[in-house]
Amino acid sequence: MQFGFRTLHSTETAVCVFVERVKSYLDKSSYVAAVFLDFKRAFDTVNHLKLLSRLSTFNFSNHTVKWIQSYLSDRKQCVQIKNSKSPYLYCKQGVPQGSIQGPLLFSLYVNDLPNVCKNVDTIMYADDAVIFTQAKTADDAAHQLSLALHDLQKWLNDSCLCLNFKKAVSMFFSKPKTTVAAVKVCLGAQELINVEEFKYLGVLLDSKLSFKKHIKKVVKTVKVNIQNFRHIRTSLTDTAAITFLHSMILAHIEYCITSWSYTSSAAIGPIEVCYKRALKILDKKPFSYHHCQILDKYKFLNFTNFKLFKSACLIYKVIHGLAPPPMSDFIKQKSSSVAGSQLTRATVRGDCELTFRQTTFSHNAQSYQGVSFWNSLPLSVRESTSLPFFKSHLKGRLRDTQTCDHV
Repeated sequence: MQFGFRTLHSTETAVCVFVERVKSYLDKSSYVAAVFLDFKRAFDTVNHLKLLSRLSTFNFSNHTVKWIQSYLSDRKQCVQIKNSKSPYLYCKQGVPQGSIQGPLLFSLYVNDLPNVCKNVDTIMYADDAVIFTQAKTADDAAHQLSLALHDLQKWLNDSCLCLNFKKAVSMFFSKPKTTVAAVKVCLGAQELINVEEFKYLGVLLDSKLSFKKHIKKVVKTVKVNIQNFRHIRTSLTDTAAITFLHSMILAHIEYCITSWSYTSSAAIGPIEVCYKRALKILDKKPFSYHHCQILDKYKFLNFTNFKLFKSACLIYKVIHGLAPPPMSDFIKQKSSSVAGSQLTRATVRGDCELTFRQTTFSHNAQSYQGVSFWNSLPLSVRESTSLPFFKSHLKGRLRDTQTCDHV
């Protein structure tokens, strides 16, 4: 459950797994309680002796452990400002930051955290972690988390780590029409602050998972960049303008879009407006000009197809082992290998399982709407032999079926 500093893992996949699990739990229970943890100066407080001891549990050879011990020992550091330089001090703890080995060693150091927090889910991204659980009542959820945090405190003491209590908060998720009473989650004698919204790995989560606050934040950022784009567009070549569009506007819009875009059309509307305005500036057209001709000219997708493209690419990665294993928990291909199962047309086609959901709320998820779209794609697209080929075929398919929506 460590999503940081690993191949095929990212903040986007960490957020996606978290949102999917929360929505899945809320489909069955009334509440999901979460605690967002942040280690204080985590990389600088790693105890070398404990690290080397834990490395031995991963079946490293004695020679390798000694090599790592040599790598960590006798390190010195100083601070230099212009021509002034402080005396050197020995680094008796911590892993070197800015190195390749540093993040890897830290990940190994905290690798057993999910085993410590029993009966709750854990997702980690480097030194950020979230533990969460489901329950029928908010009190039960808070009690389960408090028990897990009690075990976590022992682990922190043993690991010579401590939490940043200013950033450690609790949050209760519930369905849109469900209210949450004031319930406290405790870490020892310390009561954690309960919040209604929290910025997790760059995505602003709210207790109802409406993502309205996050969309508002993205729109605010994108509008500033759109205004700058408008001012400098006449000085840019088309190639430079497209580069600016992708790096300064679309990059903000597409970040974790597979998690937050499945919300109401009213909430997503402002993002779509920004998307269209950016395209019009790219082609040096007034805002009154319709963007359909621009889509054809530059071979862009409209916003709806832009979302579907990102969604289908993620599912392709999961199916072909190009995404973290936890994502396979909610995106699975239908299989006839299960005893007693029948060979159906959907199985032959390689469709994904569309998990039954009890509530409309849980339909607004990648594992439902994204999978529904995936199953509608023709085999000629889905059976692409590589991700670049899949993207090319999918984009061509979406563009061919793209229709103009203006009168």
